[in-house]
Amino acid sequence: MYIYNMEFREEHVFENMQEFYDFLLPTTLENLEPRLATFYAAFEGIGKGCKCNKKKKIEHAKMAYIDIKNINDGTQYALKNALNVAVIIFKQDNQEIFRFDQDT
Repeated sequence: MYIYNMEFREEHVFENMQEFYDFLLPTTLENLEPRLATFYAAFEGIGKGCKCNKKKKIEHAKMAYIDIKNINDGTQYALKNALNVAVIIFKQDNQEIFRFDQDT
């Protein structure tokens, strides 16, 4: 298992989907859950292909990012373990959109 951060902290905040993608990039964590893989592929596809569909691609990636809130408890635990935290907060556009609390 890839350990992103060795020092335990109470929480980690992803300020936006770019930060979450950057976290996933050097790992294989996106392979743990179809929702993570969907987000990863959608975000990666934003800059590819025709620029005329970029807004649609960004919206698709945002929806996939929001859907991460529905990943199973085991995958939530794996993400917390990789970050070495008890809570993960996901934000977008300066607003918290969901979090994985200590009870998972």
